[in-house]
Amino acid sequence: MQYINLVRWLKDVVKGLGGTTTVVQIVRPPRFKQVHISFQVPIRTIDFVQMAPEEVIPMVSIATKGGVAPIWVTYERLPVEVCLQQLQDHGYFVPNFSYFRIKQLEAGESNVIQTAERLCQLNEENMV
Repeated sequence: MQYINLVRWLKDVVKGLGGTTTVVQIVRPPRFKQVHISFQVPIRTIDFVQMAPEEVIPMVSIATKGGVAPIWVTYERLPVEVCLQQLQDHGYFVPNFSYFRIKQLEAGESNVIQTAERLCQLNEENMV
């Protein structure tokens, strides 16, 4: 099963939007981690055709940090979701995958029924 690295995926999204290099800082206090993400993307409402070549493209800054936690779902995923929401607030559309959709992609499953059946099997295996 392939693990989807959400931070790497977000970096690719920002690059595709013409944004600046995404800065990701992972703070590692003992046993816990926290992610700080910051980048800039062009303002969506600007008409680039009418801009003079020497003009600087106006950018909007996006920055967030996740909660301190020992698991990646909290320290990595939540700040990525906040970044996606901020991109949406500035007029960009980026698909936001739910936890279950990410699990589908990791397992290479094509529909929700297969994912639900697999999760049921995993729950049964984890019962004591």
